[in-house]
Amino acid sequence: MYTLDLRQEYLSYVGRFTHPALELWGRGDIVTKGLYEAFQPFQVPLANFQVSGAMTNAADPAVTVKLGTAGTSKFAFDRVESVFVNFTEDFSQSIPRILAASTTWIRGAVPSLNFASHHFVYFNHSMLKDAKVSDFLATLNPRIIAGAGQTIGNGVIFNQVRRDLNWQTQLLLDRSTIIQDGLFVSLTITVRTDVIDYDNLLSEGRVYFATVLRELDLQLPELSQ
Repeated sequence: MYTLDLRQEYLSYVGRFTHPALELWGRGDIVTKGLYEAFQPFQVPLANFQVSGAMTNAADPAVTVKLGTAGTSKFAFDRVESVFVNFTEDFSQSIPRILAASTTWIRGAVPSLNFASHHFVYFNHSMLKDAKVSDFLATLNPRIIAGAGQTIGNGVIFNQVRRDLNWQTQLLLDRSTIIQDGLFVSLTITVRTDVIDYDNLLSEGRVYFATVLRELDLQLPELSQ
């Protein structure tokens, strides 16, 4: 069993509306107040709110909220987006509440609004404890192209559907382009429904991630104890 030695982590979320929230067009007061009150439990000052400048189309206007040093949340008229980078374990515990806060206020401002989809992408760049990434990739995908040169390891992509959870997923493993001789691991989950429970989804997503990695003889560091 190979164990990940995490070096960089990234989680993003995009929630797309079935129809643009045009009821809020020109209502910067409602948008700013809604976002400000939504993020008050996280002690986000007004100075952390940034309004987009140049606009080339109607989907460009956005308000971005900086959440400390590890995250941002953005409202646009056709979607909401959140990004979290190199977050601590303590910060990760607040991510479901941040995602809920970023969407609940919109439903209050526009009761007719529905979500068409929720798209989560998690990835990390890692080393392997006491092992070489090239050795792991050789077991994962041994196929080579003899005329292309010497192989340094090839990745794989798995596309799956979990109908019981209404999930479409993609798991990708390959050599890292960021960390020398590192491993890139990515999991994407797309849910095409209106309302989701962020806490449950992220919890179930972590269990799912650990389960599928184990089938590939790979495990998260906390599971190696």
